[in-house]
Amino acid sequence: MELETVQKDFKEAMTHLKSMVEDKTKDIALASDVVKKDEFEKVSKSFVDAGEKLQKQEQEIAALKAAMQHLKQGEVNNTDSIEKEHKDAFLSFVKKGDSKALETLLEEKSTIMGAFSGEAGGYTIPTIMSAQIIKRVFETSPIRSIASVDTISSDAVEYLLDDEEPAASWAGETASRNTATDSADFGRRKIAVHDQYATAKITQRLLDDSAFNLESWVAEKTSSKFARAENTAFVTGAQGSDRPRGFTTYTAGSATYNRSQIEQIDCGASGALTGTGLIELQGGLKSEYDAGAVWVMKRSTYTDLLQLMYTDNKFDALNRSSVQGERLRLLDKPVILADDMPIVANDALCVAYGDFKIAYKIVDRLGISLIRDPYTATPYVLFKFNKRVGGDVLNTEAIKIGKTPS
Repeated sequence: MELETVQKDFKEAMTHLKSMVEDKTKDIALASDVVKKDEFEKVSKSFVDAGEKLQKQEQEIAALKAAMQHLKQGEVNNTDSIEKEHKDAFLSFVKKGDSKALETLLEEKSTIMGAFSGEAGGYTIPTIMSAQIIKRVFETSPIRSIASVDTISSDAVEYLLDDEEPAASWAGETASRNTATDSADFGRRKIAVHDQYATAKITQRLLDDSAFNLESWVAEKTSSKFARAENTAFVTGAQGSDRPRGFTTYTAGSATYNRSQIEQIDCGASGALTGTGLIELQGGLKSEYDAGAVWVMKRSTYTDLLQLMYTDNKFDALNRSSVQGERLRLLDKPVILADDMPIVANDALCVAYGDFKIAYKIVDRLGISLIRDPYTATPYVLFKFNKRVGGDVLNTEAIKIGKTPS
């Protein structure tokens, strides 16, 4: 769907919703209110649907930029002829298991095409196809669209955390200034890349079909599985679990900065969200991060907020969430729908608010490899893809986590 069409649908849904909200504040008759509530539920669903489509459109734009960057980093010395040669050899390997041409090409062009380890370790997917997979992963992974992403050629990268300030003292005009003050120490955060794999299978007959679009199949199957795994890991991945670490897994902290903790703020009561709780959560973020901040929550959580607005007449608390801008918003900030966030429940970390560009870092290892296995699941041919990715929080005070107490 074209971006202009999605924006038009979203504006129409917002206008309808705004009209209903205004009517609700004027009409307190119970019978009329029940009728309007049913209608409100339908309109709020169309509102969230339109906003979700718009979010996907925005993610596609970010995905295109990411794919272009991936191509730029992976093809610095490449040419169209080399890419075509590699692509043809790769497709021959996938369809028929013919690895000789691919091995010869990779040995001859190793400085351009990248390292490989033969059949045992898999073959490097052609850069253009690899970029297509990366693009589709971006389109379906909302955290990637708001976090910062680096591509590296090693198995880990270490970041310096410049999060301390040197001490300072006051002194009179003639007082001594020879006493040393405490200096600031740099912290370090090492983000390792972890192996992520996806296995798909297809019959040899379909592989032999010349009308079969193998490239689209490769991109669709692998990106779908990679994206689902990444979505979960960036939100809930546990430390030391051979996957990226999720931002909801940090120990609960306080307003005082701690590199190993993220502050959790009660944003509701008895397993439910409240308007005042959300305002408190938003107010807990420092002004320097608030400018680029977004809300992250499950789709059903945002729907609960719309119902909260209607049922409890909490328009004074949430009035800016209704109809501003070109996307879903809450308290004048964009809402990112991420299905891996917990649902609203007792003691649930169901809402996050912060500047994820500053807070969360995703690290991709350049290159995606493939192993072709025609033996394990005959008559199917198994394709085992491997991608390496890491992720962690670099700035713990740039995110606040909203918790609904029991």
